[in-house]
Amino acid sequence: MNLELIMSRLVSEHPVEIENSVTPHPQLAAVLVTLFHKSGKPHVLLIRRSGNLRSHAGEISFPGGVYENADESLLNTALRETHEEVGLELQEENVVGRLPTVFTLTEFNVSPFLTFQVSLPRLKPNPGEVDEIIEAPLAPLFSTMQRDVGFRPEQDMWECWFREHRIWGATARILRHISGYI
Repeated sequence: MNLELIMSRLVSEHPVEIENSVTPHPQLAAVLVTLFHKSGKPHVLLIRRSGNLRSHAGEISFPGGVYENADESLLNTALRETHEEVGLELQEENVVGRLPTVFTLTEFNVSPFLTFQVSLPRLKPNPGEVDEIIEAPLAPLFSTMQRDVGFRPEQDMWECWFREHRIWGATARILRHISGYI
């Protein structure tokens, strides 16, 4: 699995689009999809959200969160939240693409932004928001990808697994989109 080829295909179809302004709305959110090499294999950065959070507690997701009025753009939201949650500080120029917005059953419009890092620095989870940082190899994730049978067939719902972690919802749908570029 060639990560550079995957990134090239994704970026050519999904360039970075940054809004000059965003209308504040409590349902807008953004995540940062970070792809990187580890032990010569393509990986993705995921987190297990804190079990103490009010929403999506204990779930596996990409770093990110809800748009705040102080954010200049949804990209700024993704970068800010990633830094807050795992200590990864990136700039706008580190982001190479924007994947299609994912609409969730909890009525969030999630904008996934894409970055490629040769390697990751030592990350530190924010204990108030993150219980675990997960560096998951893409091949095992994609090999377990299947329709989430808990939903009606006409709904585009997927799930996959990494170790004991079930990945579903918006996160699985974003991963499913990426898997189409292999």
